Amino acid sequence: MKTLREFAEDVLNQVTTGTGYLGEIVEKAENNGKITVCISIRKSGSMVGPMIKLEGYYEEYKESQNETLYGISREIETIANKAWEQETEIVELGNEIKKGFPAVKDRIHMRLVNAEENQNRLKNIPWIPYLDLAITFHLNFDGDGDEQKSIEVNHQLIDTWNVTPEDLYQTALANMEREDDGTFYRLSDFVESVLHTTPESSGLDMYIMTNKKCAYGATEILRSGELKRRAEEFKSDLVVLPSS
Repeated sequence: MKTLREFAEDVLNQVTTGTGYLGEIVEKAENNGKITVCISIRKSGSMVGPMIKLEGYYEEYKESQNETLYGISREIETIANKAWEQETEIVELGNEIKKGFPAVKDRIHMRLVNAEENQNRLKNIPWIPYLDLAITFHLNFDGDGDEQKSIEVNHQLIDTWNVTPEDLYQTALANMEREDDGTFYRLSDFVESVLHTTPESSGLDMYIMTNKKCAYGATEILRSGELKRRAEEFKSDLVVLPSS
C-alpha cells in the first residue's frame, strides 16, 4: 500500500501529464497545528491556482478496492479544469498581487485562530496577537454562490508590498466596517433556522455573532466597540467563546 506521500506523487504526475499544468506537493499548515497534504496546480506564468487537499482521496484509495489511482487523478483533473474555467478571475487576482498593496487592499480580511495551537504555522505568516488568540490575514475572492476562496498572506507578500502586520490589521478592520455584514442572533433561533430543529433550553442566554456567510465569523468580535455595545445592551458582562 502506498504511503500518502507516494500517493500524492503519483496523483501529481498523472494530473500534470494529463493537463500540461505545473504542480507541486504542498504540506499546508492548517488551523490548530493540523498539516494537510495538498496538490498545488497552476499554469505556466501564473502566480495562483487551485490547491486540492488529498487526505480524503487517499482514504478512498485505501478503503475501496474499486477506487483506482487513475480514477482519482481524473477526478482531481476535473476539479483543476473547473477552477481554470474561472481563469479570468484567477489571472486578474495574480495581476493585482503583482501591482502592489493598493490593488489588493479591498480584499484583505482577517481570521482568528488559537495562538498556542498554531505556533508553527504562525512562524511563516504575519499575525497580530489578540488576547490568547492570533489574527491572521487573507486575500478573499468569492466563488459561485456562497463559496469563498482565499489566499493566506505570508511574509513574502508583505515584503513585496512593503507593509506591516499593523497595516494589514487596519486595512482589514476598514474592510469589515465598509462591508457591514455582521449578524447577531439568539443561539436557539440560529440553530432552528439552520438545522430546522428546536434545541433544548440550557437555561443560559446564549447568542451567536457571525457574518452573513457564517464563515470565520469569530472576527466580528474585533469590530470597534462591538463587545462593549453588546454588554451595555444586556447590562451584563459577557463570556465570549470564539469558535469559527
